[in-house]
Amino acid sequence: MKIDLNGKWEYRPIAHTRICANRDLIESTEGLPKAGIMDVPNNWEIAGIHDFTGKIEFIRYFDVKLDDIQDKLPFLCFEGIDYFAEIYLNEKYIGYHEGYFQPFEFNIKGLLKEQNILKVIVNSPMEDPETVWPNNKVLIKGVLNHHDARP
Repeated sequence: MKIDLNGKWEYRPIAHTRICANRDLIESTEGLPKAGIMDVPNNWEIAGIHDFTGKIEFIRYFDVKLDDIQDKLPFLCFEGIDYFAEIYLNEKYIGYHEGYFQPFEFNIKGLLKEQNILKVIVNSPMEDPETVWPNNKVLIKGVLNHHDARP
């Protein structure tokens, strides 16, 4: 059984962020874009959040028939997030990811309910190309395809 969570997600910008050469993150909450609904997966620049580098909270509600999964080992699978991500399921922290567009997953056995809320906090900080990028990255994104190059 597979539950596809692609589609409409609520989003709320939390902070502008900038990563420093020592990997510290600097945050500012001034002048944030408005909250809204976004189709996911997506590039938030293409989706209308222009020139924003920072942290956005994405929320998706979904239902599960627990009888359908009682004998199964459920995983929450992501195809990729740019760049830092904190994942919460039903208000419980389930994990962290750092990287660009590689897949990752979490075992969520015992965490699903009939009605669920998935929260993903994505942080795509500004990176100064002279002092930061790419020296503080685990995985470097390419520039040969439009989907992996920030406009």
